[in-house]
Amino acid sequence: MNLSDEETIQAIRENPYMQYMLGLSEFTGKSVFDSSLFVTIRKRIGKDDFNDMSEFLLKLQVRMSEEQNEKISEENDRKDNTPSGTSAKEASAFTNSIEEGQPFHKGTLKVDATCADGEMRYPTDIDLLHDGVEVVDRFIDRICEKNGLPRPNAHLKEIHSRYLNVIKLRCKPRNKVHECMEYLLTKLYRNINTCLNMLGYNSTAIFDSMKRRDRELFITVLKMYHQQKEMFKEGVHACSDRIVSIFQPHIHPIIRAKQKSSSEPRSE
Repeated sequence: MNLSDEETIQAIRENPYMQYMLGLSEFTGKSVFDSSLFVTIRKRIGKDDFNDMSEFLLKLQVRMSEEQNEKISEENDRKDNTPSGTSAKEASAFTNSIEEGQPFHKGTLKVDATCADGEMRYPTDIDLLHDGVEVVDRFIDRICEKNGLPRPNAHLKEIHSRYLNVIKLRCKPRNKVHECMEYLLTKLYRNINTCLNMLGYNSTAIFDSMKRRDRELFITVLKMYHQQKEMFKEGVHACSDRIVSIFQPHIHPIIRAKQKSSSEPRSE
């Protein structure tokens, strides 16, 4: 370990295995002996004997290291020639089949790649509607900036304030959530209409001139709005192909049968 005499004493103080090897009956945090004892032992052994012992230990370490490297290289060569995911028994059968010149059949491979984890926040209807309002507001901003059109007032600060008044509540009453949902649906509908009127009065080419990501987000918000409006009228929280994330519309929840939540967002 290339430790000095003082470092060796410190290592023995911290290591119960070393203390057991030294013959102690129980663990102790005190120094088992002084570091000057090493000097006394070296003098008693003599320089020649001590050098011979050090040389023998060095040669032993080199030989053990060489044997370990050879073993590792043999294992690597065996892995390179063996199919991945093979056990020791199957690896032996594979080696025997190669030596005998016969084809090796491990069995049938089944892969389940129908879903993968989706990194996103837990979806709620209020969050989705608020995200939709912000997306439409940014879309209107970019249309006006790119085409030199006057910027209509979207009342984003007022909408954000009403949203925070509900979402920050530790316990959210049903009537407050219902009122906020109705308010967000109304404001989102008005902003979508404002955006569509801007495109209709000027030119539909304005929509095509926007970035592809912006166009996809706007279309996703339209679909999300219709879903949320329908669920709000019927008083339910589920529908076919429900959008749970505006920014990742391809993610759909799958049933996991957990006690905390029956479904988790996964990308298919």
